[in-house]
Amino acid sequence: ERSYRTMSIAEAIADADGVDHVPVTFDRCAHVVGPFFHGTSAALAVGDLIGPGQPMNHDRDRIANHVYFSALLEPAVWGAELAVAHTGGGPARIYVVEPLGPF
Repeated sequence: ERSYRTMSIAEAIADADGVDHVPVTFDRCAHVVGPFFHGTSAALAVGDLIGPGQPMNHDRDRIANHVYFSALLEPAVWGAELAVAHTGGGPARIYVVEPLGPF
């Protein structure tokens, strides 16, 4: 089991001070490096794929248009807490995820 130390949101903002902002787009995402984190209430196994076009975990009648992931741990924790709140229980889970293409 690995342990990850990422910057906090406040540290990331301070670290970016004076650095030219490069927007992340489908065509320009190679400059963003991981690890990347995804927060959810879903129990996933190694190798499971997450992606748009699938039913949402917290509302199976709705189709997800996108998937959230972050290079910072704090947003993934928030996403996991939100997922637990929407599903009415279960453990919050944080996964290290790997994009399989441009994002």
